[in-house]
Amino acid sequence: MQFFTKVALIAAELSIFSSTLAAQSEATYQDYATTTANLLINKYYDQSTGQFDTLWWNSAITHTALADLSALLGGASTVAGHDIFGIWDDLYTKHTGSTSVSNQGFLNPYYDDEGWWALFWIAAYDLTGISKYLALAESITADMHNNGQACGGGIWWSKSKSVVATIQNVLLMSAAAHLANRVPNNTAMYQDWADTSWAFLQISGEYSGSTFLLGGNADASTCKLIAGTNSIPSTYQQGVLIGALVELATVHKDGGYIDVAQSVAHVSITNSDFYNAQLGTMHEPLGGFDNDSAQFKGILARNLMILNRAHPDINYLNIITKSADSIWASARNSDGTIIALWDGNPSGKDIGSYSLEVSTSSAFECLIAAAEMVKGGTLGITVD
Repeated sequence: MQFFTKVALIAAELSIFSSTLAAQSEATYQDYATTTANLLINKYYDQSTGQFDTLWWNSAITHTALADLSALLGGASTVAGHDIFGIWDDLYTKHTGSTSVSNQGFLNPYYDDEGWWALFWIAAYDLTGISKYLALAESITADMHNNGQACGGGIWWSKSKSVVATIQNVLLMSAAAHLANRVPNNTAMYQDWADTSWAFLQISGEYSGSTFLLGGNADASTCKLIAGTNSIPSTYQQGVLIGALVELATVHKDGGYIDVAQSVAHVSITNSDFYNAQLGTMHEPLGGFDNDSAQFKGILARNLMILNRAHPDINYLNIITKSADSIWASARNSDGTIIALWDGNPSGKDIGSYSLEVSTSSAFECLIAAAEMVKGGTLGITVD
């Protein structure tokens, strides 16, 4: 794919990241992450449903974070004293061969929910090599693509066909790109699905070429972004796009995708909506958190970690480690749970109503990212 002229990296001009911060050691961040994993499982995991708290899509994020921590620990099946491979086998069984729990096949009325579960099962496959997990991810992604078709290559947000939003389209792009790199017999098909989703995001105006994913809703008849629906972009949209572009770089062997991912990343971590320049930590622009928005920042943190594997950048390391340090020093409650504001809410403002499982899970992703990024190492992507 021919890309726009390579974007001059914003980070080169940034004074806020001009020096390396004195980060904690890999072992320290790993300990933070392992401690948080133990708390999440002990306090919130419901073995009868496979969910954390009573939450659905958020549970996919927490399971994915556990997979990332396992990978950080060398593919360990036991994390913080818990058999997470056994947890996933039980989770799979509950939702693929039973009528006792809802969302069989990890399908439900919302295509974005399905996308989070597809990405989790891909992560579980990468760790375990268990083929049924990859097949499940294929099944979920096929439901998104085949049944969700809207206009211009986009898909609906829900099966009620009410809105053509951003997040489910970028999730389909990511899931399909991941599958293109893992299912040799169907590489071309999944590549086409991912490419079509990426094209839709650009044609609709949800990604305008301005190095930022706007988000919002597209008109189902014109396939164009509806003015006024993108007033508050979110960190998680940027994060999923970054991860999808890294996968597409491998699919196409084209470094242009990494260039665009870097552009999205650098705008995200320096935009005043997403970055507290005074404290040096990530934040979300929404005024009051709920069980969706309290999850968002960690998704961006995780995907900055993924981009850093492909193209290490001191700017990503700085904001992730600074955020992780602030989380541990200022945002933890006495029981170890973590609030949504990673600076610890020094203003004392109302931050909404949400489950502490959600905000703890989000912070958990940042702590894992800090441990991996301090450790170093790359994904080994070869691109032209």
